[in-house]
Amino acid sequence: MLGTHSDLVRLVREQRPDELVIAITHSQTIQIGLFQAILDCREMGIPVTTMPSLYERVTGRVPVEHAGRDLEVVLPIHESAGHRPTWPSKRLMDIGAGLIGCAVVALLSPLVWLANHLTGERGDLFYRQERAGKGGRVFSVIKYRSMIEDAEKGTGAVWASETTSG
Repeated sequence: MLGTHSDLVRLVREQRPDELVIAITHSQTIQIGLFQAILDCREMGIPVTTMPSLYERVTGRVPVEHAGRDLEVVLPIHESAGHRPTWPSKRLMDIGAGLIGCAVVALLSPLVWLANHLTGERGDLFYRQERAGKGGRVFSVIKYRSMIEDAEKGTGAVWASETTSG
């Protein structure tokens, strides 16, 4: 524990988290000071989520002990029966957008290959990378290669870092 609700905004400014997770079982009983601090963090652009929502996002299950009497957590209220007919049209739009994307990739591929070739980069135009998707399901992404082959062979993956100019 790093502090109280009065320290929350300061801690968020110092630590710069990607997301603020509120681990309170019954959000209806939240104190006004903490509620205001959470709103302040949200206004700073920090995504705020509750522990039950995070648990559901990570595991795909609803933690009943954290849900309390929150019907929005227990029941899928946000999915009304009126939205169901839009799924086929949404799927068709997704497929259409995917086909357009494939056409753009097909048109750009010769240019990317030429740019890689002219800059002295040898190797395949595309490479495959494993990613974790919804529900932790692993899938492959095919990407343009924009760096030399096996660039991280000796070091492993390297995170981007700020460089200082001297």
